[in-house]
Amino acid sequence: MSGAQRSSGTKSKIAWAQVATAIVVTASALAILDYFGIKPWTSSTPQKTIDVRSYSQSGGITAGEIHVGQQPRRVTPDVASQLRRLLPSGKKVVVTAVMGDQEAFRFASEIKDYLTSQGYEVDGVNQAIFSGPITGQIVRPTDIGFEIVIGAHA
Repeated sequence: MSGAQRSSGTKSKIAWAQVATAIVVTASALAILDYFGIKPWTSSTPQKTIDVRSYSQSGGITAGEIHVGQQPRRVTPDVASQLRRLLPSGKKVVVTAVMGDQEAFRFASEIKDYLTSQGYEVDGVNQAIFSGPITGQIVRPTDIGFEIVIGAHA
């Protein structure tokens, strides 16, 4: 083998060694990033939730995230207005939810947080067992102020 062929073979080995080194370094860097939860190869665009509702329909395909059943209750501006109208300021408010109903408890907690932010003195959220079914919301006067009972979603 001549000196020129030996030199060419050595250059080829060096080039392949450099390619292999680059691959190993890149793979190591990606493994380290993945270990720390950094994924540079994924999109950083936040996912959008699309609320799609279908009434009295069957079959077909609906895009996006689908929520089946009733939506959880929230303190909307309309609910807030009703609470301010029904509950005079300066009176204590006791908030109670039906025991075992997570949606009712979460809604009662949201009502408590809203009333507290509006300056009401609020006790609760209590949970209670009732002798009959309680659905919807009940606002009733008490000796010390008012009680709001949150029942099952109507």
